[in-house]
Amino acid sequence: MAREVAIPLALCAAAWALGSCDAAGEREADPGAGADSDSDADSDSDSDADSDGDTDTGCDEIDFPVAGHPPDILILLDRSYSMSWGSPTYWSTVTSTLTAVTAEMDPIVRFGLTMFPAGYETCGLPAYTPTVEIGDTTAGQIAAAFGAETPTGSGTPTVGSLEIAATYLNTIFDGSDKYILLATDGAPNCSADVTLSCATCQTTQMDGVSCYSQTDCLDDAFAFEKATEIHD
Repeated sequence: MAREVAIPLALCAAAWALGSCDAAGEREADPGAGADSDSDADSDSDSDADSDGDTDTGCDEIDFPVAGHPPDILILLDRSYSMSWGSPTYWSTVTSTLTAVTAEMDPIVRFGLTMFPAGYETCGLPAYTPTVEIGDTTAGQIAAAFGAETPTGSGTPTVGSLEIAATYLNTIFDGSDKYILLATDGAPNCSADVTLSCATCQTTQMDGVSCYSQTDCLDDAFAFEKATEIHD
């Protein structure tokens, strides 16, 4: 929905063929013309004065509406178990910050929210329909969604979640610019890249040693590649 704002604009009524407006809005004299007579100067002085005694600068100020499109921002929030670490926890820090930002920017930004992984599944991807769909004044819904969730799930399926977020945004045809705000503590995994192997990859298991399948492999390179692809 377009929003309108009033912007003051000073318009100077200048006849460029006869001279330009100076800083006070007065018309500059033609350098090729001679000096005016005293009677002409008196006449000009009288005509430049308004009935209330103010000098007429030839300028006026008007307000006119400018319609714009607020951007669409889909928050993609990591709710994996590691977000419960720290003191205060990563979860509380991120959600409190996002709550404040969405509340402040709600009048001029259309926000939505998707969280991953889904449920208690290690690598469960979020649904294509976000927890809070992009829309006007959604800050209250987003804050409520934060309060209803706790970090869970041992996986961080960042690549798949980015793909779903981008697919959803591509279904919105409102003429607005679109962005994904990824909030995560990192260590993307749950990769579909079959070239990754526990024999050679860096594991994302909490002990830093165990690795049971390619989904335990750090997938940071692929995540960066996917983010770049979506941006382009």
